[in-house]
Amino acid sequence: MAKKANAVKRGTVEAFKSSQAIKYVGLFQAGDHKLRINAEYDSYKGQSWAAIERWNGSEWKEIYTLRGGSLKGWQEGIAYKPGAAQELTFAADVAFLLDRAAEVLGF
Repeated sequence: MAKKANAVKRGTVEAFKSSQAIKYVGLFQAGDHKLRINAEYDSYKGQSWAAIERWNGSEWKEIYTLRGGSLKGWQEGIAYKPGAAQELTFAADVAFLLDRAAEVLGF
């Protein structure tokens, strides 16, 4: 198994609300690999997703994507809960995506 916990440095992370969803954007560094995680928990589970990408020097290339029922952080009514979107809400899916990237990229 890859050593993700020790190999990944967390960069800028933002969680915010849009009109019908909460969103997450996080930048990470794993050795020479620049990674980005985007996630959107929509008011409908089937329209929700999370993806991890790697910067190849000129563009972001997808490594792995989760959709709908595969998302651990999505909850009924999540887009309409009062208060600001919380980074912690996305933690399980972010950890899963970083694990998948570690398997693919070998860090």
